[in-house]
Amino acid sequence: MNRSSTSSLRAGLAALLTGALVAACGPVAVGTPSPASPGRDGREPAGSPSISATGGWEKAVVEEPAESITGPSAQPAFCSPCHPANQTYIQALAAGGPGLVGVGLGFDGAASHAAAWTSTDGRAWARSSGLPAPDGSTITALAAGPHGRLVAVGGGAHGGAAWVSDDGRQWRQAPDQPALAGPATLTQLLAVVAWGGGFLAAGAADPAWGEHRAAFWASPDGLAWQRLPDPPAASGARVQGLAVGRHGLVAVGSRGDPERGTGAAWVSADGRSWLPASGPDLGLGPLHAVTAGGPGFVAVGEAATGDRAVAWTSTDGSAWTAAPDAAALHAFGDQRAVMLAVTAAAGRLLAVGWISDLANGSAAAWVSTDGRAWRRLPDDATFAGGGMAAAVPVDGRPVAAGTTGWPDNKVATVWLGPPLP
Repeated sequence: MNRSSTSSLRAGLAALLTGALVAACGPVAVGTPSPASPGRDGREPAGSPSISATGGWEKAVVEEPAESITGPSAQPAFCSPCHPANQTYIQALAAGGPGLVGVGLGFDGAASHAAAWTSTDGRAWARSSGLPAPDGSTITALAAGPHGRLVAVGGGAHGGAAWVSDDGRQWRQAPDQPALAGPATLTQLLAVVAWGGGFLAAGAADPAWGEHRAAFWASPDGLAWQRLPDPPAASGARVQGLAVGRHGLVAVGSRGDPERGTGAAWVSADGRSWLPASGPDLGLGPLHAVTAGGPGFVAVGEAATGDRAVAWTSTDGSAWTAAPDAAALHAFGDQRAVMLAVTAAAGRLLAVGWISDLANGSAAAWVSTDGRAWRRLPDDATFAGGGMAAAVPVDGRPVAAGTTGWPDNKVATVWLGPPLP
């Protein structure tokens, strides 16, 4: 995967790798499984998600317009084949709506824009038709909040963007407002969590084309947003992941280049006043996602040298230490390996992402009990040409999402995994 491919998977228009990419999602409540027969209107039978054991990874059925797969290739180009305008991918997952909700980028035959999918069982995903999505918009992160409200955040032509839904099928877009305004692709909300009876989002703001800064926003309902004061050490940084723990909030991200720069992190007790985190290991590379787990918090990302995935741990978010380097964190021949999302599942930590290989790259997944020692799960035939950007646990088993079709013809993909070892 080249840099532009990773950026489109993880942060859409902003060319940023983001967490996400929902960084921390609680276990999904599971009930009696019901068969799903999704249609274009996004309707499925009501019920909670459930996954039967299969012994390996399998791909779910994800509804897509035919144009996203069969559109003409662009020529001439070095592609296999090339479908630059037809990209679709899922960047974030959450429990909600009929069971599970995914958000990201869709294609309607004419243009790409923000999109959402719903599923009752994780196996069949219906494209939500009730999501207002201007051309060029994208969704990067998703959170479930009070009373089942879902809030998705991302960006569009006028800067940051947000959407709300109570069922995952019908969505309202937050109106344009000064708090979200900024140049397209440069001001974006890249992470969101439920907090304080409302929602807290974070990302990057660049209102003057050259003042790139880490930024935070707060909202009581996902529709009206307030830009919060910039955190310390905001200049040149972006927030790519948020997590809530026993001691408050943690934000992680990058400084400088989103893939080859250094890491950045902040901690807050109230979501409004932030303190920068410390630790020399933050200089190893960007942090793409974070979750509550391990000794307190676990973050994942990649080395600025581009040769391995990296995980970090912290007891309270104020100081970070990198996990020991290990073969499981490297790709073939020390090519690129990156963890893009992390979640807690069945007493384990699950990280997902992408690795280089001898072809077009493959999705990858890692598991850990403490955030320090990681084991890469066995490769699976369904991983070929794919990249995972989000994961949630269902019945102690992982549901991961992203895209398949590197290096170009990208199609939204959901994987159902076996019980974690």
